[in-house]
Amino acid sequence: MAYCLEGVDWTARQTIATTIALTDLFRADRDRISMTARSSSTLRAYKFLKARVVVSIRRSAESLDVSVPTATTAVKRLEALGVAREPTGK
Repeated sequence: MAYCLEGVDWTARQTIATTIALTDLFRADRDRISMTARSSSTLRAYKFLKARVVVSIRRSAESLDVSVPTATTAVKRLEALGVAREPTGK
């Protein structure tokens, strides 16, 4: 029984540490975007990507109610800031 409780304790501590690290990362990303972004669509795109992780430009544009070129520009700005990346190489 004690062994199981140790595992639960370790998992809980790791979960807390990961949550804190992600929260800090999200805050730093948001601050960096806010200081450098020229439009609100970049911050909106960041919030959308943060919630969904893997998305298409078209889906982002539809969800954010912006044009595909606007969504593309916002995602490219996030890539330039090192916040997002294009994993397919396109």
